[in-house]
Amino acid sequence: MEALDAQGALLPNLSEVELICLRPKDGSIQMELQACRTFSACPLCGTPSGRVHSRYTRRLGDLPWERLPVRILLSTRKFFCTGDGCRRRIFTEPLPGFASRYARRTLRSTEALNWITLALGGQAGARLAGRLGLLASGSTLLRQVRCRIQPCTVSAPRVLGIDDWAWKKRHRYGTGSRQNVWSAVELQGKSMGRETCLRKCIRPFGGGSISWP
Repeated sequence: MEALDAQGALLPNLSEVELICLRPKDGSIQMELQACRTFSACPLCGTPSGRVHSRYTRRLGDLPWERLPVRILLSTRKFFCTGDGCRRRIFTEPLPGFASRYARRTLRSTEALNWITLALGGQAGARLAGRLGLLASGSTLLRQVRCRIQPCTVSAPRVLGIDDWAWKKRHRYGTGSRQNVWSAVELQGKSMGRETCLRKCIRPFGGGSISWP
């Protein structure tokens, strides 16, 4: 019973993976795991399948132990889809409670890094994470946080205020926009030279009309 409890604290998700081997290696701890589900459902049609096509190894990072980095070698499988009429004949078994698709870290490791990044930012968060045994660069931390941002749905502006400024006087000028009223898009400018810039501004809103005085 004690061994089972220890394994439950050790592994990210006992319902999806099981421990094969545990060993120290190059100043870190290496765990060999394998997926333990008998069946897996096709992500396209949802049909469960037990026909294994092949196996391959994923390499992921996990939470550290006493500031020692943990590396996971996960043996996972590809299955044949047995659904009638399904376009996907082969699929990789998903492990939603363990790691995301194409991820190089477990879910719990990613969550820990996200909390550090939100509290400290990129470079400072990377320094603290390194001291704790979570190896990641500042740019990686910021990229992970950006991936969590959900795009907001906004309506198109009815009127945009336009202003010009000089990056360098008599050499390079810029055009800026400020949203005033929200509804359908109707822009007014002073010169046809701004049209390219303005169309770029309204492109995220599905286009719109530009009228010139």
